Amino acid sequence: MRARELVGPRRALRRHVLEALIALALPIQTASAQARELVIQNRSSDSHVAFSPDGRLLATMSDASRTVRLWEVSTGHFVSELITRDGIFADVVFSPDGRHVAAVPMSLKHAMNGGGWIGTAAVWRVEDGMRLTGELPWTAAEVTAWASVTTDSAARRVATQTDSVRVISADGRIGVALDGERPQRVVTVRSLQTGVVTGRLPGTFSDVWLMALSPDGHFLALRCGPRVAEVWDLTRQERVRTPAMTGIPNAMAFASDGQHLATADERMIRLYDTRDWRATDSIAVDDELIAGIGEIVFSRDSKRMAIAGQDVRVIDLETRTVLPKPASKVTPIDAWSLGGSVLTVARSRGPKWRYADTTATVELWRFDAGAPRTIGSGLYQVASIATSSDGQRIVAGMMAETIWSRYTEAYEGGDWIWDGSRGITRISNGPGDRRPISDVVLAPDGASAIAVTHDPIPSTRGCAYIECGEDESTNYTVYVTRIDLRTGRQTDIVRLGRSDGLAGDVALSPRGDRVVARRDSVFRVTDANTGKRLSRFSVAGALGESDTFHACSGIDGPVMRFSPNGSTLLLTHAAGVAIVGATSGRVVRRFPVDTGESPRVLVSGHFASDSAIALLTCADSTSTTLLERLDIRTGQVQTIARLSGFPDDVLILPDGRFFTREGGVIRLYASTGELRASLLFGTDGEWMVVTPEGLYDASPRGTELALWRTGTTLTRVSEIVDGRHVPGLLRELMSR
Repeated sequence: MRARELVGPRRALRRHVLEALIALALPIQTASAQARELVIQNRSSDSHVAFSPDGRLLATMSDASRTVRLWEVSTGHFVSELITRDGIFADVVFSPDGRHVAAVPMSLKHAMNGGGWIGTAAVWRVEDGMRLTGELPWTAAEVTAWASVTTDSAARRVATQTDSVRVISADGRIGVALDGERPQRVVTVRSLQTGVVTGRLPGTFSDVWLMALSPDGHFLALRCGPRVAEVWDLTRQERVRTPAMTGIPNAMAFASDGQHLATADERMIRLYDTRDWRATDSIAVDDELIAGIGEIVFSRDSKRMAIAGQDVRVIDLETRTVLPKPASKVTPIDAWSLGGSVLTVARSRGPKWRYADTTATVELWRFDAGAPRTIGSGLYQVASIATSSDGQRIVAGMMAETIWSRYTEAYEGGDWIWDGSRGITRISNGPGDRRPISDVVLAPDGASAIAVTHDPIPSTRGCAYIECGEDESTNYTVYVTRIDLRTGRQTDIVRLGRSDGLAGDVALSPRGDRVVARRDSVFRVTDANTGKRLSRFSVAGALGESDTFHACSGIDGPVMRFSPNGSTLLLTHAAGVAIVGATSGRVVRRFPVDTGESPRVLVSGHFASDSAIALLTCADSTSTTLLERLDIRTGQVQTIARLSGFPDDVLILPDGRFFTREGGVIRLYASTGELRASLLFGTDGEWMVVTPEGLYDASPRGTELALWRTGTTLTRVSEIVDGRHVPGLLRELMSR
């Protein structure tokens, strides 16, 4: 009894110390750090790059992203993230004076394959990251021309020729067009001042895949089909002999001073002297860039070169050294789960070309321990993970893509089990020991798990787990499988059918006696112990005209969940949610979110209780993410919090506090919606917890995972005036 009495005052003392530190930090924040922003050092897979005119900053963007990222070239530090929720963008550019950066709807490289300009550009001020609104002073064509010219006047001149010009000189005076239809296409040279054709290359060109024009408009480099690049002298209109040129390039670019041409194939970046076309240097491509290079750009002084593909590299051409690469710190979280006072996350560095990656790790964070620890490594990418209520058993379903050609793909997978009470891990053996797993849930007793597994069907050529044909695609038989966590043995409960891809979700009832499996809009209810089918139903159209229930962009959890009492199912869809009977499939209620004056997209949905649902929604028009509470009985919706960033999912704690996940960052919020802390997970097991007031706790190098930015000044987390290192910070925050 006496020992128990001593615990309370000690915990209370720690709590008072923490509150005092926050109180000390708050006045300083109000006075000097009101505009301070935490800048996360994210890992990047951006495929488009641009140097600022002064060479100090690098802008990156991916084809699928609506986000522009700015980096310090010399340090590799992430400076800011500029997000837009509208439009589809294909390139990133700086204005000629360096004051603005823009995402443009179509690059000249994309325009080469036909088509005009689509949409409008998104433009931000570099100084403060503010996006320009209203009518822009430039057209989309003018903004796109920033990638090639050095003045605004040249950009305006180029904009009048965008219907045919594919590459332009740096001064905007000369353009090269690709006219006609395949296979009789003609390369013409024209003056962008007069619009008059000044030259035409002899012959016709069937498949021009790449074009690069020297800054003075003298030389044109072409790649036609799957061939080595060729160089043409546009003044003489004749082909230049380039015997030293080798490799089939995926990207080409002339240096800004015109003295070198750079080409990149799957294995090597090569530099050629434009005076005699001899090879002056070659740079080997590392594994993270193999077959992925899609763009090469030079700084305006030609002293640095950036290459982009599956990752980004900046090379100092004077010293031939690779500068600190952007985005090597915080890595994305693929899956997460909460079990009691334990948070489990799975991360990987993303897919690699041509083979399944085994860089995934599983980390466990006990709130009473204060720091995470890695419990699994060397795994395939984790698609789903589940944690028992006591945090002693964890099971992960793995699914990693293997790409063998442009047209084919296959998957590797399996399950990984961790038993904390016995300190062991295992990979299951049995009928599905290598089956990809798209979803997994734990039984209430923690002794078994239910998973959706995908068994590849061998083709006539004997291919199963590895794709072997140029135009073949792997087919799968989809099963609901029980996994015994003590032995690792797998038993198929029900066969869902054949699929030409990985599809399906599963939900286990709170008592663990029923499992509901979904494919498209068809649901099967099965006895989890005997495998006997109890019912089968379809709820097509429950949320409007859509006939398929699926997760909207960003949601990684199952699209269906049981209520706490097991009587109903929550079905989530980008357009809203539906509540249906768990056995009958009868639609009890439906709640669309894409209606009204400000339509929203559902990101995630969870039961908060038998009578309430927590919704994570995003409004495209305002770029705002909301956490809302939906009362099932009355249909009333209450906004709990307006969240920073664009989180992918939310986990609700019993006391009303909640975690959100965005990329590689987990944020802890109070039940009232105030941000309490950010949890960052980096490479090599590094981590950090940091509060808005400047309190932090971190591993030895964890403070490198983020920087504080005030205006244009970047400061380390450990060096701000009001920063405080608080060991066990998360433990203290969770115990409050």
